[in-house]
Amino acid sequence: MMRRFAIVFALALTRCASGPETGVDEKVNLFPLMRYETRESPAGHTLDVLWPIYQHERDDAATRSHLVPLYWTEDEADGSTFLNLLVLFWRNESPQHSAWHLFPFLHFESGDRVDNAHVWPFYGRRTVRTPDEPTRTTHAVAWPLNEVETATTALRAGGCSASTDCSPWRAVIRT
Repeated sequence: MMRRFAIVFALALTRCASGPETGVDEKVNLFPLMRYETRESPAGHTLDVLWPIYQHERDDAATRSHLVPLYWTEDEADGSTFLNLLVLFWRNESPQHSAWHLFPFLHFESGDRVDNAHVWPFYGRRTVRTPDEPTRTTHAVAWPLNEVETATTALRAGGCSASTDCSPWRAVIRT
């Protein structure tokens, strides 16, 4: 008798929900072991295994997956992607911007207004492009001991501007 009750109870759990959900086509729920559901609006599905350790979700706007703490990934409909591995490596890309990091030593970034390349603490380069001010490139060797900034036009009097640090460690070169 107890065995029969356990089987009926387990089968009931596979269809358990707090009530009818709008837009959900199919739902299988063995929480917290596994949950799967498909949806009409937004079209997609969700799969959780040993929630919150693994989750995969897809809809019209994005596909997201994570396996805590090993990786997270997200792919957006506009072409943007994000990837994170063991919190030490991450990559983020979109049509306007691209960046990847190997924490804490390497960082590379490219975009419409900023380009970065850093091999910390040995070398770093940062280029900032703004429509109102000259393009500035900063090179750092053995940061923070040596830093050189170049600009496409002359700087304000004294070599300082709103975006320039005038510390004694910095050499300003006009090009």
